[in-house]
Amino acid sequence: MNNNENKILNVPHLRFPEFTSEWKKYKADTLFNFFSTNSLSWSELTYVSGNTKNYHYGLIHRGLPILTDVNDDRIPFLINDEDRKNKEFVRKGDLIFADASEDYSGVGQAIEIISDSIPAVAGLHTIHAREKKNLMELGFKGFLFNSTQIKDQLRRLAVGTKVYGISSKHFKDVNVNIPQDKNEQNKISLFLSAIEKKIETQRKLIDLYKSLIKTIKTLEFSKQTNFKYQKLTDICDITTGKLNANAMVENGKYEFFTCSKESYKTNTYAFDCEALLIAGNGEVGLTKYFKGKFNAYQRTYVLKNFKLNAKYLKLYLDFILIDYLRSKTNSSAMSYITLGTLSSLPIRLIDENRQESFVANIGKIEKLYYKLEQELSNLAIMKSQLLKKLFI
Repeated sequence: MNNNENKILNVPHLRFPEFTSEWKKYKADTLFNFFSTNSLSWSELTYVSGNTKNYHYGLIHRGLPILTDVNDDRIPFLINDEDRKNKEFVRKGDLIFADASEDYSGVGQAIEIISDSIPAVAGLHTIHAREKKNLMELGFKGFLFNSTQIKDQLRRLAVGTKVYGISSKHFKDVNVNIPQDKNEQNKISLFLSAIEKKIETQRKLIDLYKSLIKTIKTLEFSKQTNFKYQKLTDICDITTGKLNANAMVENGKYEFFTCSKESYKTNTYAFDCEALLIAGNGEVGLTKYFKGKFNAYQRTYVLKNFKLNAKYLKLYLDFILIDYLRSKTNSSAMSYITLGTLSSLPIRLIDENRQESFVANIGKIEKLYYKLEQELSNLAIMKSQLLKKLFI
């Protein structure tokens, strides 16, 4: 029997069928030279104009694409060009890692620079790496170092309590598997790039719909016509939940509304009605609509028994509530809402037909918006799975 037939090959689980050769394993520190980076804060950067751009770690966490073009207008300039002295300019093909994160998922998150048409340097909390041996094609490194296998290694090496960090020294303990055929590298990067571009397009469409909804609300609710107003307490009943936060039950029977953006469950219900839920602390002012059986946290306000369209009221509250609360506290930081403040909120009154028409029109746009969000979620899941299965 040929022993090669029983050999476990060093290849990924998912592969383009035309490629059969094994991948080769390296230690990451043997592949790269590392350069010092600056420690400039946002106050030392500008989006107005400049000669040198700066890759800040916050941008990597906030969604710069894995393959980043220096011309991306999310990347700021240095205010003072003297700050680039003694720093290596970032070149096409270089990797920039975020070396710090408040959660493990962001540790070692990397981007690959695919254009160096504008001078740029690596900034605060980044690791700047440049390949030594030209083993990898442009575009492949970015996806490779965002693969599940390498991200898992970096997470295990991260140190810290509240903020987790890595340094270039950790790369000596990171195993990297690379296909020797550069045509395979190209095919992987082109395939994943197409998904990245689709995700970016989807995000832009979602932003357009969000902007459209905001514009329609602004046009409707900013009109200065002489409207009648009533206090919120005169158009609905206002109460609160009675439960503590520890009442949440995984896979419970009923919705449990707290002061968080996240949704939770519990096994008992105290309300069975159409309601608006307003966070009294935490995510102060966050408003949700629900109809059915549910329960609520003791600092969550429950609005019910409405004398106007509840969905219209939610849209109105989404538009005015935060500004109203700030005006009452004379501060941008709001730690909680009092019942008295909420009860006295003035609500603009319009006729019932206009309420229903407005809600219906917004609803049509939101339906398309939520469909796009679901498609984006599916693309993100697909990308995550491929970053695991296409690599070793």
